[in-house]
Amino acid sequence: MAFRPLNISQAIGCVKNYLPEKRACAKIEEKSFSSTIRKGVSLPMALKTLVYKSIKWLDIRNPTPEEIKAIGTLYPFVHPLNIEDMLSPNERPKMDVETDYIFIVLHFPLWDAVERLTRSREVNFLVLKTAIITIHDGSLKPLVNLFDRCTSDPSTLDRLLGKSTEHTLYT
Repeated sequence: MAFRPLNISQAIGCVKNYLPEKRACAKIEEKSFSSTIRKGVSLPMALKTLVYKSIKWLDIRNPTPEEIKAIGTLYPFVHPLNIEDMLSPNERPKMDVETDYIFIVLHFPLWDAVERLTRSREVNFLVLKTAIITIHDGSLKPLVNLFDRCTSDPSTLDRLLGKSTEHTLYT
């Protein structure tokens, strides 16, 4: 596995080299993932998908280990160690730059009002040429609300998914 320590700007630049040409038409689609994605591959996982222009956002909330492993079936070029990292509940923050994708693990603070302290919540990002996959436990309201806002507000959708995966990640 090729690994180079990069800052986020450099990582975003890596994605830019693989972006396809933009399409003029726009299409918004939200659905549950229970249909066949690739030839002969049926994935029963419950996730939300948002498609706009040439960018797709797959938001996977609180997945089972089988659903995480299905990502390897859907995207066979994802390294098995990255799939293993997605399965780990306490992976260290990191970024792996591969030929076809970038895998990022980030931790975000979440306030626990009962214990009166901040706890860490992990989000895994799989950044492809034309798709971003977020994998998380669903407890980070800003991330959940952003996805929901994209489904109801065309200007938010255009601002977030209207340019490129690198722009989506940066925003």
